[in-house]
Amino acid sequence: MDVLTLSRIQFGLTIGFHYIYPPLSIGLGIMLVCMEGIWLKTKNPIYHQMARFWTKVFALTFAIGVATGIVMEFEFGTNWATYSRFVGDVFGSALAAEGIFAFFLESGFLAVLLFGWDKVGRKMHFFSTCMVCLGAHFSAVWIVVANSWMQTPAGYHIVGQGMHARAEVTDFWAMVMNPSTGDRLFHTLCGAWQAGAFLVVSVSAFYLLKNKFQDFARRSLRIGLTVGLIASLLQAFSGHLSGREVAKYQPAKLAAFEGLYNTQSNAPLTVIGYVDEQKEQTIGIHIPYLLSFLAHDDIHAPVTGLNEFAPQDRPPVGASFFFFQEWLRSALC
Repeated sequence: MDVLTLSRIQFGLTIGFHYIYPPLSIGLGIMLVCMEGIWLKTKNPIYHQMARFWTKVFALTFAIGVATGIVMEFEFGTNWATYSRFVGDVFGSALAAEGIFAFFLESGFLAVLLFGWDKVGRKMHFFSTCMVCLGAHFSAVWIVVANSWMQTPAGYHIVGQGMHARAEVTDFWAMVMNPSTGDRLFHTLCGAWQAGAFLVVSVSAFYLLKNKFQDFARRSLRIGLTVGLIASLLQAFSGHLSGREVAKYQPAKLAAFEGLYNTQSNAPLTVIGYVDEQKEQTIGIHIPYLLSFLAHDDIHAPVTGLNEFAPQDRPPVGASFFFFQEWLRSALC
């Protein structure tokens, strides 16, 4: 294998492992606020026990997320040095904002959250829990800003030429609020809330099956299912918004996801199948009209196909289709 392929594999494994933990910390932050808030209101010691237990789990996910994130940031320089040099001004501002507004806020109040149970008042401790939760959400904001800018860049111009060219921010807020930031952030946060809620649900269900800590497990399960249901309903809506955004700003990517070569109205959504790249067709099970509806809120709307783009401007169709379909099936299951 060449250096490019090895770099992609290494970075993919690193970020794939890292990305397990930040969404869990965001979701668990919401769960901690709910549990501790109920404890403050009801004075029921079982909610105090729940908050302390899940605080330890939160601290573990936070620590692993930070450790793996540091490795990932080093790989920006080692694996993608030229790209990092080109977008350094843009990424630097977003990552610096994450460090100031998110990491320091979260890690500063984390000490009070972990060690302040018997050292500060209940309201002060709850305030610290809220700040840790807010810091985790701010972290998502700035990382999604950096990612969204790569998909729909705005608020910049290119300085220099050739190997010395680099992107330079001209409008910070235009860069932050680029066309896809809002939809991607909403979708990401809904997924994080689901991850935290269903982690609580799974552990609680395990305790119930083992007939251990019954009261603790039932109340944890109730809170987890409530948050999980709300987040799941919001996720369906946010996913639809994200689909429309991709259709508008990245039609070639949407066409690759669906293996759609020819622009067509009443476009079907592929549920399961495979792409024959030689014949430029997708074989599988399709739901008529659904792709047109998801992309444009109109079952008769045309969806742009890959043949509208030059071959060098198309994403890798087979890989894009396969991995998107695997993600879709996992979400549906």
